Amino acid sequence: VPFTIGNLQHLYWLSLSANRMSGTLPSTLGYLGALENLYLDDNTFEGALPANIGSCRNLRVLWLQNNNIIGTVPEGLADIPLVELSLFNNNIVGTMPTSLCQREKVSDLAPAAAASFLEADCLAVPEGPAKVECGCCTRCCNDERCVDRASR
Repeated sequence: VPFTIGNLQHLYWLSLSANRMSGTLPSTLGYLGALENLYLDDNTFEGALPANIGSCRNLRVLWLQNNNIIGTVPEGLADIPLVELSLFNNNIVGTMPTSLCQREKVSDLAPAAAASFLEADCLAVPEGPAKVECGCCTRCCNDERCVDRASR
C-alpha cells in the first residue's frame, strides 16, 4: 500500500484482499477520515498496525486476518464505530482492549455498542495459551481452527 494512500481523503471503501501484497501498512491510512470499509485480509502485510488507525472516524469494517501483523491492538480502535473487526492468523498478542468491548457512544451515528463481529487469535493451542486474551470476541481462532464464542 503506497504511502500516498493518505491523499485519498474521500475514499470510503478499499478492498485489497488476497492480492499477494506485502510490506508494512503506512501510517497515512490514519488520514482516511471518510473510510468506512477496509479489507486488507489474505496478504502478507507485516509490522504493527498504524497507531493512528483510530483516526479513521467512520471506519465500520476492518479485516486484517491472514497477514503477518505484529504487536498489540491499538486502543484508538475503540474510538471509532467498528461493527466488524477481524484480526486472526497474525502475530498480534496481548489483551484485547476492554474499551473495544465497552465502548461509549462516539456520535449520534455510532451507538454505544461493542463490535457485532470481533475475531482474533484468542483460542488456546495444545502447546500453550492463546496469543490474544479477548473476553468479548464473537469468534476465537488459533493456527488450526476458528470457533464461535458460544461453542467454545
